[in-house]
Amino acid sequence: MKVSLIVPVGRPDTASLTIESILGQSLLPEDIEIICVGASLSSLADRFDDPRIHYVPLEHRCNPAQTRMAGIVQATGDIYLFVDDDIELDSHLLERLLCVFSLTPNLGAVGARLPCTEKTYFSRVTDLANFWSQQSLQSGTRSWLYSAVLAVPAIVYNEVGGFNADLAVGEDVDLTSRINQAHYSVRYEAGLIGYHNHRRTTLRAASSYFWSNGRLANLYFHSNPQLRCFRVVIVVQNVLQWLYNTICCNRKNILSLLLYLPGIIVMYSILSVSLEYHYQKLVRSYIKEKITAENLSSHDIRDSFLLRALRGKTSGNKVWSFIPLSVCNLRDLVYTLPIILLLLFYFLRA
Repeated sequence: MKVSLIVPVGRPDTASLTIESILGQSLLPEDIEIICVGASLSSLADRFDDPRIHYVPLEHRCNPAQTRMAGIVQATGDIYLFVDDDIELDSHLLERLLCVFSLTPNLGAVGARLPCTEKTYFSRVTDLANFWSQQSLQSGTRSWLYSAVLAVPAIVYNEVGGFNADLAVGEDVDLTSRINQAHYSVRYEAGLIGYHNHRRTTLRAASSYFWSNGRLANLYFHSNPQLRCFRVVIVVQNVLQWLYNTICCNRKNILSLLLYLPGIIVMYSILSVSLEYHYQKLVRSYIKEKITAENLSSHDIRDSFLLRALRGKTSGNKVWSFIPLSVCNLRDLVYTLPIILLLLFYFLRA
């Protein structure tokens, strides 16, 4: 199986470490393609003069999906191996990856474990809160994977339609979810390791990163648009669901996870509020472009308070938007508070 290894380059300083880790693999076939694609390749081209490395220059910086797609155009391998430019591969990753493909039938995507190269508190919080599904020491199937280190057979990639070029964030989740829905196996392999230099080593850097990830709302809105106002209950539900997923996925390391739990809760709260904030921006934009306040009806939105709030937003009347929105969120709080208290009681007793 020929491998086309695609590195989207936006940070030449860390990309050089990525290339070194690729060239230092215990198994590096002569027919491998290493495709570096991006707008800043000159320093890499000067440093690495290897016939297996192909440079694909771009006129300007594109989003990650578009950058990888530009590399795929040049790829001729049977397997596309995407490696981000802030990753250093374990020296045995490629050898072990080829074994996984040879031993696993109907394989659609493979993801690696992604421990951070830094050892600060917030580096580990970022690992567990953002890359939680690829931290465990236990391999297994997943519903989706991240593209920091991601291998996909070329035939599967083409069958599901590849990356969505319009997604600036979440393009990897979108792609691997579609691979999973196409009934291919999507696997996480703990024995494949990509050391991740994500640089979220402080509270400020981590907070900024999780807030920016709120742009994932674009993926959620366009896949299932719902015209609704800001909902406190959705923010709380997201945090609880993510905490549950993180704990379940890393339950073998629950004692070490407890140390980072306060930071994880803070980052999940920031992300959830940001998702809802960005979602509301999309809702307002959609309303202004597609429908007028007069056309909003109970057929579109069955919650009368939300209907009034959205009408207030589109008419520019902040008071008549704020009052029904407040009533709606107070109602949600009354419904949700007993559930939160019961969960807290359960965890404290446990």
